[in-house]
Amino acid sequence: MKKRSRLQDRDGQVPGEATPEGGLGLPDMLGNGAMQQLLRGSQDGAPPNDSGGPLGPLQEQIEAFFGTDFSQVSIAQDGRPEDIGAQALTQGESLSFAAGRFDPSSPQGMALLGHELAHVVQQRQGRVDTAQAKGGDIVADGSLESEADAAGAALARGGEAPSSLRGGPASGGGGGTQAKSEDSPIQLFGSAEHKSLGDNVEGGGYTMGDQQGPPEAAEYNSRFVLTHGDIIMLSGDFFSPRDTRVNAEGQEEPDPDSLFRISAVPSGSPGQQVGSRDEVVYAIKKATPDDPRFDQVCSEDPERGKWGLVQFSSAVIAAVDARYLNRAASNDEHFVAPNGTDAGPLAGDGASAGGSYRALHEFALATAFDLGAGGSDAGMGLAREAAAQHFLTDHFAAGHLRTPRGSIRTHWQGIYPLFWNNIRAKIALDVATWINDNDNIGYLATVDQIFTDTHATVLAETEDIPPMGFDDLVSLISHDYDNENGLWVTNDLNIQWKLFGDGNLDSTDPANRTREMAELAVRLGDDDVRVAHSLGQQMGEGGLSQDELHAQVRARSASPANPGGERYAPEQVLPRPDPAREEDNGRQNWEQDSVEDLWTTPVTSSTEETFGDAISAAMQGGELNHELSDMASKFPESQTVKSIFEVHPRRGFNEGFLNPLVANPRQGLLDIIHFSPSRGQATQNEDDAVMRELAGEDGEGGMSDEEMQGLTLQQRAERVRQLIGGWTGEDEGEQVIRLFSTASAGQRPVLYEMVEGHRWEGSFRHGVFTTDDDIWDALYTSQLNRLKDIINGG
Repeated sequence: MKKRSRLQDRDGQVPGEATPEGGLGLPDMLGNGAMQQLLRGSQDGAPPNDSGGPLGPLQEQIEAFFGTDFSQVSIAQDGRPEDIGAQALTQGESLSFAAGRFDPSSPQGMALLGHELAHVVQQRQGRVDTAQAKGGDIVADGSLESEADAAGAALARGGEAPSSLRGGPASGGGGGTQAKSEDSPIQLFGSAEHKSLGDNVEGGGYTMGDQQGPPEAAEYNSRFVLTHGDIIMLSGDFFSPRDTRVNAEGQEEPDPDSLFRISAVPSGSPGQQVGSRDEVVYAIKKATPDDPRFDQVCSEDPERGKWGLVQFSSAVIAAVDARYLNRAASNDEHFVAPNGTDAGPLAGDGASAGGSYRALHEFALATAFDLGAGGSDAGMGLAREAAAQHFLTDHFAAGHLRTPRGSIRTHWQGIYPLFWNNIRAKIALDVATWINDNDNIGYLATVDQIFTDTHATVLAETEDIPPMGFDDLVSLISHDYDNENGLWVTNDLNIQWKLFGDGNLDSTDPANRTREMAELAVRLGDDDVRVAHSLGQQMGEGGLSQDELHAQVRARSASPANPGGERYAPEQVLPRPDPAREEDNGRQNWEQDSVEDLWTTPVTSSTEETFGDAISAAMQGGELNHELSDMASKFPESQTVKSIFEVHPRRGFNEGFLNPLVANPRQGLLDIIHFSPSRGQATQNEDDAVMRELAGEDGEGGMSDEEMQGLTLQQRAERVRQLIGGWTGEDEGEQVIRLFSTASAGQRPVLYEMVEGHRWEGSFRHGVFTTDDDIWDALYTSQLNRLKDIINGG
């Protein structure tokens, strides 16, 4: 199962739509709150439940694509996927879609259908485990999911199915239930994988704080126990592994996101209390919804089903989801070399996966020593080690090993710093344009009026969402490529293998030893903690300094690690790219000058697959497609205007913004990067839209000079043309000057040439025997003199 995407509504639900009343025409109605429903609206108009529906007219096309018969396949929209946070489920010949997800008329809908039919073929081929419980265990095999993603993307764009899926048996496959999740992990080792690495090594569990709680919740609190794998999974991604943090003033203070602090707070009403262990239980369900502790069954196993009847409040869900999104947005410490160089254990706490593991491992050693000296067991020391081991196991995801997350962010945010602003503005404009073109409200409002209100609502509804930059997309592609294709690695123990990760931990590649090495590292980390606990028992309180404790633990490193060195035993297992296989691994090619250059560049020097290929696949059926599709739920299916007219914002999002982006990802990205508010506007409104963007309105809004520095040359040229296209007022002339002055000195002559169509020669063209420059005709003389000096470098 995959985690919730960054842009999904916090509680995974779409609240009911309030019917707007009053207002004077659409613009006033928008301001009175109805358009504020656009991102929070109802599910009205969702497709009806049509259980058992056939493939119909798509049958022949899809059967030709897969080379097999699907006459026994049935399709339902029955609510089952929503129960586990999925878009769709496949079990045998039965496909079940969440409401609104079965939409083969759209590229993303066709991709999802192709993904699920790929699961049908996989199950027919006997490649999926047989169902065991709950109507079929959820099978989350990374390689099968990647194969299904590729099939769905190919079907949507009219390509060919993967050869492994063509011409399979016509029917009859058993197999477990396979889910296409709503949730998409971005640059995080898969939650279930993190958990399995801990639970396979360290059995049992840890009590966390008060096990009693109030009488009405006594049983729930008394049974609250976290496994080693739970803590590895939750630490870092969902909660902070630390008890304190340093605030903006440089002072140490309690960390409100601390896993150990929140876990220790008993709940007064299971599932309902923010700031209590209810958040921890919900986070486990969010990360691994098929965990047997959430089964709704009676069982002799006391653990199975113990949380099956817990209902979580919207406040608990919102708290966990918001924290997860914020932590995912600043996740450099999950990468081994976030700034391009692996500084190893000495990088410092929070600086990288290696630096964080070293700091937290030594905290676990100190905790275990003190527990031993005080006569207590080593349990909490091992729990602290589990929190540290999230970053230890991050090393064993190939996409985290060499992807320089911080360097990619710095590079691409420097080139396209306005990407997040642009994508939100483009969504609002595309929705407004679609409504104006397709819904009967033309005399009530213009595109410009609808856009203004819709944009304000989009900004308000995304205020708490961490910004998405173009760098996130580049990191995702680089990260996923290594995870799926693997990297040849070695370590301090001179062991060579091929490292995979994030859904591919158990790849069938014969050179894959990822799980074996990761579990060895976890075991050695736990051994270190037990050594520290034993030393505490022997030496007593104050018997060793911190440095002496660290040296004693390293001197007792368990086999196969080498004792007595500078690295702890688990650190000696950590992989690094094998220099002997440098050509096989290839070089990452993310550092390009523009999206146009990046598009045609191979992801690495050892492959022919380009960034354009990978981005297109991600948009047409991969994780990025899921991210964007999830945003549709923020728009109501339909909405009544003035009790007469009906508009369809969700269709506006899908057909105006998303479908064109999926159909032509390259052009769609360029339209985001070079966004202009004048596109789709009536001619008389084009310059007004630009002025409102740059200068604001009624003393509010507008772009600062610093923000304007982030505009691309194409954006600048288009805005200048709009401002000088008709009668140009003095205020519009000032914005033309700002567009030139906020460009770099080297860009200004280029910008002039893009606007006028000829090179800058030190002055504007004008006179009796030549065609005047458009800028010359539009600006006042004093403004022209200032602009001339600016272009000349003044």
